[in-house]
Amino acid sequence: MVISIKVVDCLVRKTLVDQWSSTDILFWNTFKQLDITESLLQPHDDPLFGFVSERVSMKGPIELLMRFDTKKDEYIDVIVKYMVIHVSTSYNILLGQLSINAIGAIVFAPHLTMKLPMDDGSIVMVQEE
Repeated sequence: MVISIKVVDCLVRKTLVDQWSSTDILFWNTFKQLDITESLLQPHDDPLFGFVSERVSMKGPIELLMRFDTKKDEYIDVIVKYMVIHVSTSYNILLGQLSINAIGAIVFAPHLTMKLPMDDGSIVMVQEE
């Protein structure tokens, strides 16, 4: 499913929620558009395997605040450790199992929806764009 999230106070569209991915990925073009300084990237030499059927070198990990907004003016904030990679893709961010589990979300792929628990105990639904 594809949604929009806020990262560094910017709305990022075309965010792929992939419950099978073990890594949260921020693609290089999106990283540059968010105007984040490269010095914040942590050094990382290991390649990423299993992505686009080839070995991909990573620019490094970075921790950023991610916000899920709902239509009821509610939101959930979570710090996400993204792996920044330089690959051409039609998506801007890939949210994997780490982020999905961190926010306690349940993805209903056949319905293109995701349900999130709020602090007050209510459940909100995020639908695909």
